[in-house]
Amino acid sequence: MEGAPGAVGSHRHDEGRAADFKLRDKDGNLVPIDDPRAIEFYRHAGRAGAAGGGAAPGYMGRYLTHLDRGEHGGVYAGSAAFRPAMSRVME
Repeated sequence: MEGAPGAVGSHRHDEGRAADFKLRDKDGNLVPIDDPRAIEFYRHAGRAGAAGGGAAPGYMGRYLTHLDRGEHGGVYAGSAAFRPAMSRVME
């Protein structure tokens, strides 16, 4: 990524078309990526224009999600819950 020493990967983050984030509940607790509240968020994100992403314990951990509006789209790293939630919206 341009301007980020040591960073690797695409430039979607640099250009504002991708984000890595953790969801928190109303009490400030982290929401795991497979929690029903997170799954509902992914569905809304897909309907709002998220074109792809990844969320799996072996990808970015139990709490971190990547969503993007990249031109290629698709779910490229998905847990058993994330993959169907995003895939249903992108069909």
